[in-house]
Amino acid sequence: MSLPSLQDQFAALIASPSVSCTQPHWDQSNRAVIDLLANWLGELGFACEIQEVAPGKANLLAIHGRAQTTEKPYVASCRTSSPR
Repeated sequence: MSLPSLQDQFAALIASPSVSCTQPHWDQSNRAVIDLLANWLGELGFACEIQEVAPGKANLLAIHGRAQTTEKPYVASCRTSSPR
């Protein structure tokens, strides 16, 4: 699978509902955004870990490089949920 264009990636992220709000009637899951990012980063060779932090809320940890060697890995962390 090849990555979509940058414009298509932005469009997909913007189209994914993911409002984080302290008011329950506005709050939404961020899982669709996390899954999109994890798939795209996985295509680029990142090892992705999705951490469920609350029902419908997740964090994404993406690591590129070798953590077992002296080479420092590149880590991308995505947190789209608001702290509670």
